[in-house]
Amino acid sequence: MLLSVTPGIKLMKLSLQIISTEDAAQTTVPPSANYEVLERDVLPGEAFDFLNRLVSPQDMIYLEQPRCSIDFWKHDESLWVEIYSAELWATSEVSDTEARAIIDMLDRGDSFGNSIPMTNREWDAYAPLGNNTPTHLAAT
Repeated sequence: MLLSVTPGIKLMKLSLQIISTEDAAQTTVPPSANYEVLERDVLPGEAFDFLNRLVSPQDMIYLEQPRCSIDFWKHDESLWVEIYSAELWATSEVSDTEARAIIDMLDRGDSFGNSIPMTNREWDAYAPLGNNTPTHLAAT
């Protein structure tokens, strides 16, 4: 399938790592498991569609833009995300709606805050980074 893109539109870089179906069927994944790796440029809707390919806890989607990168994976039937940017590191379980909002924000180059997009719910774990955060805390 060829992707037709209007000139000037920047695509996200997507890397998809999926364990082979025969290895995924085992209760424990051997270190020699076979992985399918796909790397391509995608638009937000296409990136969201790839989330349906996550089955095994070892499966992962990595999305990258110049200012931020995001990992998605499944754990106990739930979708999880981890965000890395110069301003924030965050991780949390997210819904499909929240995942779509996160992908859209990444595509636009928006900055992430202390709350999961589309909610007032804080990330399960997060740390503000950058110039406004001390590199160490003074002993009290």
